[in-house]
Amino acid sequence: RLDAFVLLANLAVKGDRKQADNFTGRLLDSLNDKGYWTSTADTGIALYALSEYFKTTSPGNEAEVDLSLTTSAGKKSVKVDKNGAVIDLSPDELISSASIKLESTSTTLVNWSLEYAYPDEASRSEGLNKGFSVEKTFENLSGKKEIRVGDLVKVTVTFEDKFHNDGGSAVLSHFALEDPIPAGFTAINSSLKNDSMPSDASKEDEEYYCDYYDDTYTFYANHQEFRNDRLLAFKDRLWSGRFKVTYYLRAICEGTFKMKPTQATLMYNPEIYGMSAPVTVTVLPVE
Repeated sequence: RLDAFVLLANLAVKGDRKQADNFTGRLLDSLNDKGYWTSTADTGIALYALSEYFKTTSPGNEAEVDLSLTTSAGKKSVKVDKNGAVIDLSPDELISSASIKLESTSTTLVNWSLEYAYPDEASRSEGLNKGFSVEKTFENLSGKKEIRVGDLVKVTVTFEDKFHNDGGSAVLSHFALEDPIPAGFTAINSSLKNDSMPSDASKEDEEYYCDYYDDTYTFYANHQEFRNDRLLAFKDRLWSGRFKVTYYLRAICEGTFKMKPTQATLMYNPEIYGMSAPVTVTVLPVE
């Protein structure tokens, strides 16, 4: 943060340009291999300082520059002129590479950006377990199999982390659950008192206060909110186990609706995540 703030101060007073260049270089050198700085706050401050610096930087030399790009598929040469160049990476190159290296022998400043597109999650045919298994079910409270306009529907999301599934245990930090709500439904937020842990439950012993039935804990979030199209729930500290989240929807519009998978992930370890299989729900008109 110190380098970022010194750089911002230099730019604000239009100080020595060489000093600004040096602090910009120090900031870029301190970027870690995963593409961010120490924390979310540090990353935001560093990016802001760098953006202010590059606003004051002229385009410089527009001559053609030779670059080399190294991925899991090997090394290839690329020529870049003032119009830039687009380099396509296959999914295998992007995912399987331990690193993607872009090198230049020129002293010319080269700006680059990475653009990527996710496949349509709603077109998946099965769930995905990269650390969490996630399941989602709908149950019409009328007892009928079909759902009609006006019916109340119970939604149950169940998730389990890989450590518990393998017979181990772990303390999970900053867990996030994102559960899409299909079009044609609206959420009913009961805000019942039993939606939260007892006030005297501490972080160390809250597991013993948590409801437990059929080898499954009731999930109590530190923060939970309903939006028009999704439920969001967050937990600062979570122990290994199988958990369930239950809430209710009302069917308000007839039609067939397909929604994206429910996602469970660790916010600061995004490589640990899971997705349920997409769900297609049909709402019939009132009888």
